[in-house]
Amino acid sequence: MNATYIVTSYVVIDDILELIGHTDDARARVSSAEIVTVAIVAAKYFQNHHERVLCLLQPTTWVAASATPSGRPHRSTTRSTSR
Repeated sequence: MNATYIVTSYVVIDDILELIGHTDDARARVSSAEIVTVAIVAAKYFQNHHERVLCLLQPTTWVAASATPSGRPHRSTTRSTSR
């Protein structure tokens, strides 16, 4: 896997999103550029396995730790303790 490819992809994607006037939702904890970058890296290096990419990129802090393959928080962090 090539770090230069990942960083370049992120920068190009971020610039394109900015050029077309895209803005992230105020509630988003992960930028749109990060999401698209994960999808591109998954397609190129991991046969579209997004979870594998996240396992690799989250420890490097290239992608926010709150990113999950489904785009939703983990169930363990959202489950209510009272039933």
